[in-house]
Parts: sequence; structure tokens; C-alpha cells
Amino acid sequence: MKLNITIKEPNGAIFVSGALDIYDVESLREVLLRELTKRAELVLDLTGVTECDTAGVQLICAARKSAEQSGKRLKLERPSSAFVTCCERLGLGQNSFTNELAA
Repeated sequence: MKLNITIKEPNGAIFVSGALDIYDVESLREVLLRELTKRAELVLDLTGVTECDTAGVQLICAARKSAEQSGKRLKLERPSSAFVTCCERLGLGQNSFTNELAA
């Protein structure tokens, strides 16, 4: 399933659905980079993520770090079970990755 990205205005929340995997992370990367230049806080809603791999988790962690280095905030909301499972398989428990990404 292809990755779908929707930006909800006026707050600019980004809703992601579909496969957050190595084949489609570049499109989300471009959106995150663009939106992080516009906003002090960016909300990323992962409710609709049906598949996730290491590349997806790596992108989210890198985006959070980039936001933090720029004095901005990337807030992760409602991670899907697919995203949580991938994080857990990588040794990131649900509380640790949620707190880290939302901090």
C-alpha cells in the first residue's frame, strides 16, 4: 500500500497512512523538511500507518532530532500498531519512543 500524506490546516498537522517503508519514506521526508521550516511545532499523526520498517522509524527519529536542533518540536500522535510493533522490534518500547519523539 502506497504512503499517503495529508496536511490538515490551519494547524498543519500531518496525517500519514499506508506503508511507511523504505520505498516511500522520501516523500514524507520532503514534507517534514518543508513543514518544519514553516512551524515551531509539527504534529505527526500516524494513525493510518499500516506497515512500517526500519527506514520509517529512522526517518521519524531523524526528523525529531532535526526539529530539536532547530529549536522546534515534532509531536507524534496516535502511532498505529504497525509503527509501535516496528519500534518494539528495534528495541524501542512504546513509552520510550513516544516520550523521545514528543519531547
